[in-house]
Amino acid sequence: MKRKLLMLIVFLFSFSSCSSKKINLLLGYPLDVPCSLLFTSFSYENMNISSLYELICKDGELLNTKKKISSYIKNSQKIILNIGLYDILSFVKIIDGKVSYSSSLIQKKIELYSYYFYKTIDLIYEINKKVDLLVLGIYNPLVIEESAKIDEIISLINNDEQEILSSYPFKYYVNESLSSYLESSFSLSEEGKKIYISSIDSFINEAS
Repeated sequence: MKRKLLMLIVFLFSFSSCSSKKINLLLGYPLDVPCSLLFTSFSYENMNISSLYELICKDGELLNTKKKISSYIKNSQKIILNIGLYDILSFVKIIDGKVSYSSSLIQKKIELYSYYFYKTIDLIYEINKKVDLLVLGIYNPLVIEESAKIDEIISLINNDEQEILSSYPFKYYVNESLSSYLESSFSLSEEGKKIYISSIDSFINEAS
């Protein structure tokens, strides 16, 4: 009887400890390398910033738990925001390694992206002012002849993100050299994966 009582106390203590742990949350599109330290994800391939903003604004649910996204943001200790690339790439034509786009259209899309990025960051901050948030800046994932043209667009987005984040107590990380670790478009080498994941792990493991 005493043994059963002891086992019950241990179980309740373990359950209490687990349930009190803060959530590690991913918002945006999936990471280039899976990370076992991220427990919850509101993400899908090719997600754009306006869709993410609408998801938070309308307080969408995670299907398998039926819990609202605001609940996850409010109870998260660490959040990673991975967004931006697909907001712009969808307006760039790439044929046989050659890049073409309308400069005026890209400029408008970057302005629109920056607007929704600011609104999203501000909304997250409003929900949880104590959260430790890391924004992953964009690196060029394409191995093409005219990749420098893509680099120029990405730099504009990264600069806007950093300027917006300067008004908030959030972190920003981008390693543009990851482009040199690509085996093919959207495919990092093993060394590139190690560099990428180490930045994620160090953020999640560091004390808030």
